[in-house]
Amino acid sequence: MKKHHWFIIAAALILLGGSIFLLLKSGQSDSSEIPAVKSQAEAEEIVRTKYGIPVDSFTIIYDTVHRGNTLSDLLAPYKVSPVIIDKIGKMSRDTFRIDRIRAGQPFALFCTSDTAGNSVAEYMVYENNGIDYTVYDFRDSVLITRGKKPVDYVEGSVCGTINSSLWMALKNQNTNTSLALTMSEMFGWVIDFFGIQKGDEFRIIYEEAVVDGKPLYVKRIKAGMMVHMGREYWAIPFTIDSVESFYELDGASLRRTFLKAPLKYNRISSRYTHSRFHPIFHKNTPHLAVDYSAPTGTPIRTIGDGTIILRRRGNGAGNYVKVRHNSVYTTVYMHMSRYGEYHVGDRVKQGDIIGYVGSTGWSTGPHLHFEVHKNGVKIDPLKMESPPADPIPDSIMPPFTDTAAIWREKIEAIPCPKTSTDSLPT
Repeated sequence: MKKHHWFIIAAALILLGGSIFLLLKSGQSDSSEIPAVKSQAEAEEIVRTKYGIPVDSFTIIYDTVHRGNTLSDLLAPYKVSPVIIDKIGKMSRDTFRIDRIRAGQPFALFCTSDTAGNSVAEYMVYENNGIDYTVYDFRDSVLITRGKKPVDYVEGSVCGTINSSLWMALKNQNTNTSLALTMSEMFGWVIDFFGIQKGDEFRIIYEEAVVDGKPLYVKRIKAGMMVHMGREYWAIPFTIDSVESFYELDGASLRRTFLKAPLKYNRISSRYTHSRFHPIFHKNTPHLAVDYSAPTGTPIRTIGDGTIILRRRGNGAGNYVKVRHNSVYTTVYMHMSRYGEYHVGDRVKQGDIIGYVGSTGWSTGPHLHFEVHKNGVKIDPLKMESPPADPIPDSIMPPFTDTAAIWREKIEAIPCPKTSTDSLPT
């Protein structure tokens, strides 16, 4: 073969090799854009599930328990045998008492069809509450498991002016009314929630638990402000030594030595007065205390740290507890239905449950008779001034001031309704 022929053949081979290389490179580039084969776990994630059960193989029937329903009423129409129903009832005693199913509670049946076209239940899911549920699997034998729905925590905010009550002001803005209790717990150090007045205002940033797109409860208040009797009270979060507390704009602690009230957001039925018509003796007598009307069994909390010095039954006082807080202040809690776990001599902390509302002694209905003694003299609990806890130290005041400015801007930016009213719409 001639020399130039070898040259042509060599050049052709070089060109062919380059083309193959480019094609292979191009193929590698294209293949990198193709998703890799998913693992088994990843593949299972794309299977649609409900309560952890794959749904594509079932028809799901949703219903609620009706008054008087038994387990048999729920399952027998869907071809679940009496033997299986009895076994479910017996096995449930260790997980969830099936005899405690309540009217109005949702449940779901996962069904297939038999040859005659009848729906045959293979799973039942009972929703114990908004989050917890119980799965009854009776495909082969009976297997009972518990589960929880995923909870999302979503930030919300609300601004309003009180016309009749805090509860109504929240309700009319479609805000979870449980926020009223959370607000009373946070601002209860400085605001008497039994004395909320028309014209009081609030701006609150809170975190709410949401399940299946529906709000369930308020988890916590993140920050906020209330105006009570013309004075502003701020709740600015700040963390010191890994502990978050709430402070006023000037760094004063929102927490006080004493709580404003020993009950959570109930009703004052009788105030401190030197002349009150006594409902039992039918004559005017001094009432140097505050009565809080509340259902029997409502927890009673000590308003401050102290030591229990009396816990006994009196003729008029019924079951009562007396707490000495320091050399100046003592508090008394009367008419209890029963005591808490603390005894005479025990040290208690602010907020500890020392008893439960009742109607023992001279009482016409369940309530708490609450007294405050200052240097041995009964004073009006609603007018008692309580000193604040430790303020922000001077050494960290600059970072607190910066944090407070950020939260203040967010709080003041909360939109308020044009019509500030909490009366019911007509």
